[in-house]
Amino acid sequence: MEKPKIFELKGNKKKINYSISYTAAMPCLIDDEHLDQTIKCLFKQETNNILYSIIIVISNCNNSNETIQNTIKKIENFFYSYNVSVKVFLFSQRLNGSEARNVCFKNTNSDFIGLCDSDDNWNSNKVYKEMRLITSSKKWVDAQFIGSISRKKLLKKNAFYLAIKVNHCLLFRKEFPHTSTWVLSKNLYSNINFDNALERFQDLAFILDSRKICEKCLIINENLVDIRRKINRKKIKLQSLKFSLKFCSDY
Repeated sequence: MEKPKIFELKGNKKKINYSISYTAAMPCLIDDEHLDQTIKCLFKQETNNILYSIIIVISNCNNSNETIQNTIKKIENFFYSYNVSVKVFLFSQRLNGSEARNVCFKNTNSDFIGLCDSDDNWNSNKVYKEMRLITSSKKWVDAQFIGSISRKKLLKKNAFYLAIKVNHCLLFRKEFPHTSTWVLSKNLYSNINFDNALERFQDLAFILDSRKICEKCLIINENLVDIRRKINRKKIKLQSLKFSLKFCSDY
């Protein structure tokens, strides 16, 4: 992997004043359609007593100088408006989602990291609700894998644990929260990476690998993310035989 250009702006918040830290991580391509809107949603988070920061990995930047300058300018404007520390990695080559997310993992030391796709929007209270939940009750305090999904049949429960099973990768992927809602503890993201060799199966493999650290996912029973692109099961099933066999062989 090439050495990226790095652009960083540091806010004036000090870790000593906060009980918990959280980094939002977003991989994207420089020409992603909804990039500006998604970046704005990350900056507009209600964080209260949370030390909050953002990492953005932008790839496919070759021959896009004007677009890069415009994007950086917008990030600067958001920074000065919201005082949120942000670090941007610029790659000329195109990275897949796994490579970009792993870059985020290696460049944060926060207690939690939240994953966001460049075409999805976080609700402004997403981070606050997640951290408030796990810090307000001993029942949830040990959660290492968190996600959000609205389940009408469980409407009376604001949160519940879901055991991580193989079925969530094969037959019932829709039952497991979308990747853009995932929040991973430091213990989890420090020890488990996304497999760059698995193409569309990288998220599925991560779910299974996470069982080495934790056996269940804490589900917040609410839609905290506007998912623009739903999971396309047919597309997953029609992936190349090479990656299908590798996933089945390894997992």
